[in-house]
Order: sequence, then structure tokens, then C-alpha cells
Amino acid sequence: MRRFIAVDSGKSQTKVAYLTEEFLASDMKDTTNAIAVTSFRTAFENNATFEDDEPGNGTFIVEFEGNVYKVGKTARQDAALDSTKKTLIHKLCTMLSIARICSAQAVDEVSVSIGIPIDLYSVVKDRNEYRDFIAPIGEHSVTYRDLDGTIVTKTFRIVQHFVCPESIGAIFETDYAGLVGVIDIGHLNVNMTVYSSGDIDANKQKTTTKGINYLVSSLTQQLSSQLQAQIDNRTTITTISRPEKTLRSVNRPNPKAEELSHKIIVDGINDYIRDMLEDLKSKNWAIDYMNIVVIGGGAALLKNELKSVLGEGIVIPDNSTFTNAIGFLALMCGKSETLHIKLV
Repeated sequence: MRRFIAVDSGKSQTKVAYLTEEFLASDMKDTTNAIAVTSFRTAFENNATFEDDEPGNGTFIVEFEGNVYKVGKTARQDAALDSTKKTLIHKLCTMLSIARICSAQAVDEVSVSIGIPIDLYSVVKDRNEYRDFIAPIGEHSVTYRDLDGTIVTKTFRIVQHFVCPESIGAIFETDYAGLVGVIDIGHLNVNMTVYSSGDIDANKQKTTTKGINYLVSSLTQQLSSQLQAQIDNRTTITTISRPEKTLRSVNRPNPKAEELSHKIIVDGINDYIRDMLEDLKSKNWAIDYMNIVVIGGGAALLKNELKSVLGEGIVIPDNSTFTNAIGFLALMCGKSETLHIKLV
């Protein structure tokens, strides 16, 4: 069977969007249920074994190119916090993503679309080397223990591979015939890009390493210091996700500490977004006169604060985590050499 799969392997999560079998088996005119999505944690560790029949929730055992890895939620090695994605972990997560969607009974042909940071996308050599490393043309085999415990081997053939600039998926959330400013708040990076009729305006593009991990780490340090307590990043991000933005002690309630934690978190988030606003101004964004879409894992987490600082008119998609993957898929399927259809 022919498959069309888009993979957005981020520093925290690998997100996947693909055309469903039902849609591919139809006349492909009704796109209502054309796209399905899935995700898992971008993490792995070496020296795993298929004898491990309890790898943990959300975790796979994967054999690829002669080595066996643990991949997913309980794996101990996160993706390196640097801008490059031309690494084993991202290739492994991409190949596992493709294998999970392909058939075990036949060698499926796959068209795959992946993403790369915008500053690297602009360099043709870097873009093509990344594409050829992460999703090389040819036949590949992946054996994995799935989440239900079954072990399966999938062999598939990548026949087409495409690379998209990260954040471009957001243009489908608004009128992309005009100017669209996209802020993609990832785990490591924040990509800020203006698209004009779908093309990148290089003069208004900026990438920083102040992704959500930067904010969470900073707040964790402040909370630990000022509350004189052992706070970790997981506790901080859970607290940020609550509407009240207050760190509450389970065992020994302390109203003064709770009030201080609220102030630290709210002030920290507002400073973080104001710094982002200054980055946009430094690139001469006409903030009040263009469509602005905020996506990525940080968008939903900071939704209210983003609207307060940047304006109520900004667009934050309901499922912003998958915006890029769906956009990569839509762009690939719209190409004349693939399906030449409009998905979104």
C-alpha cells in the first residue's frame, strides 16, 4: 500500500500525522476523516532487549540497523538540547513512526515529510543532508515491541522524502494569502517567522533557544531558591498548566509560600512573553496589522498570557502540538508529484 506520513520529531515529543487507510481506499474527495495523528516521547537508551516485556507505559523496544533500543516515555536519554536534529534519536523516532503506520504483511511504499529548523532549512546543503540522513530513499526494516506487547517486523520502502521549515503548518490556521506571523514555541527553540503568501520573509525571521524548557528551568530555579524547597521541572510545568498558577504543598499548607509561588510564576511568564515581544519588534513585525498564529507545546500552556500580551486576536489552534505535522502532511499531499489534493 502507498503511505503518506509526516513526522515532526521534536526535542520533547515526536508527533506524526498520516493519511488514514479509509481515506486512501476512497475516492479521496471527502477529507473529513483523512488525517490521523499520534505521538510519543522523543527519548531512547541503548542496550535494550526484547526480553524486557515490561518496558513501561508509552515505551517501545526497537531494533533498527542491528541495534536494539528502548524508545519513548521511560527511556532515559532525551534529545540533545541543541539546534541540530541530524542525530540518531531523531532518525530512530522517525523510522519507528513510519513503521507503526505501515503494514506487516507487505512492503509499503512511503512518501514522508519531515521538518527542520527554519535557519537550517534556508541552507540547501544542510536541508538536503538532513533529509537524506533522517529519511533516506530505499528499503528499511524495523522490528519493535508495540505498546500492547506484540513484537512485529515492518519492512517499507521510502520512495519520496520532503523537508519543510518548522512552523509552516501554522499558515493553514488562517488566511495565508497575506502576511502571517508564526511563533512556534518548542521545547528548545522559539521560531518566529513571517510568511508572505506562503513564502518565508528572511528579513523577519528569528530563532532563539528560549523554548518552554528555558522558561520552566528558570522558574524552577527561582521557586527552589525563594521557597527554599526542592522543586523539579516536572512540578513546575504541572503548576504552570493549572489556571491558578500556584504551587501548593500537599502535606504542609503554607499560604505565604503559595502566594509567593503565584507571584514568581506569573511574573516569570509575563517577562518571558515580553522578551519574546521585544524579539518580534527587533525584526520589525507589524504586530497589530497581521495575522499571528502561535503553535507548539508552549502555545496551549501559556494561552491566556500570550493573548494578554500579544492581543486577543492572535490564533492559538486547539491542538497546536500537531499543527506542524499536519502542515507537513498537507504540503506534501498538495504537490503535483504526490496526490495533488488539498487536505486543509
